[in-house]
Amino acid sequence: MKPYITIIWLNYNSRKIIKVVRESLSAIKGLDYPNCELIVIDNGSTDNSFKQVIEYLGRIKLKANILRSNRNLGFTGGNNLGYRYRNPYAKYVALINSDLIPNSNSLTELVDHMESDEETGAMQGIILNYDMTKIDSSGDYLDEALRPYSKIEGCSTKERYITYADGSYCIIKVDAVRRIQGEYLFDEELFAYFEDPLLGVKLWNYGYKVKSIPIIVGRHLRGPSSETQFKSYQTVKNRTALHQVVYTKFGNLYFYRTLVLEFLYSLLSVRSLTTSSYVKALKEGFMTGSMLRRKGIMLNLYKAPYVKFPVLKTLLTPRRKLRISVNDIKGGRVEARTPKANIRQVSS
Repeated sequence: MKPYITIIWLNYNSRKIIKVVRESLSAIKGLDYPNCELIVIDNGSTDNSFKQVIEYLGRIKLKANILRSNRNLGFTGGNNLGYRYRNPYAKYVALINSDLIPNSNSLTELVDHMESDEETGAMQGIILNYDMTKIDSSGDYLDEALRPYSKIEGCSTKERYITYADGSYCIIKVDAVRRIQGEYLFDEELFAYFEDPLLGVKLWNYGYKVKSIPIIVGRHLRGPSSETQFKSYQTVKNRTALHQVVYTKFGNLYFYRTLVLEFLYSLLSVRSLTTSSYVKALKEGFMTGSMLRRKGIMLNLYKAPYVKFPVLKTLLTPRRKLRISVNDIKGGRVEARTPKANIRQVSS
């Protein structure tokens, strides 16, 4: 029998993309995996999308356990809520975003590959953009300045080790999460963005692998639910926090780079933050990093696959102008250590 899986599907103010949301739920109903449950979490939506989700679940007769938070817990807290209510016999959890449409055979493929290697803690496949015109993510990496990359040139047709699995659609081994940190999935101090890189680096540091398989698993409408200013703020805050708990050779230079270069890039970008917002994000990032350190999180990027550029290129070039290939990826192998919807209002 196939191992049991809990699918966690998170909704937040998705009325503007309700067509895609319905496609996502229909595709989940069409998954060919025989032994799974669906947990739908509403993250305190205020736009009537929760009601539309419930109505559509009933219309297509898709069984789900439904949890509704009374406030927005962020991507981290929302998924953690679903994780806490997972079936106790679930060997894996699968994260599927509300703007991700999975292919019918994708979950079976991911599980079969996970089952073939006990050292793998998380895995993803190839995710296309919504129009299926290009790759959205083929396996994500961090460089030595802790900047993320989701696409690589010259990618082989074989399984690849990656820094982390993209949270839009991935599968994670419950036992691995339990061993490295206990009974939660993401660090809620981050709220949103950089939570999946942190989990990936944790897995590598504790002897697990993270992989990408060369199978198209779905298509993704990237970023419709996040406001640009919010994303920019969270990116500055959370990458500042990660630099305090993830060792890289450029850790001591990051402060200079953040204060000077990234602020200039921000001013020149349509995603720019005001000076006061930028400073506030930095301050909050240092506070968040301190909270993560107090939890005992201290990691080494070089135990995971990472993108290596020359020093000046890493420090001086904006990420959006960098293109990575398989030749830029270094490191990455370590030895392993050992029925009808039920709606519950959840206080937070």
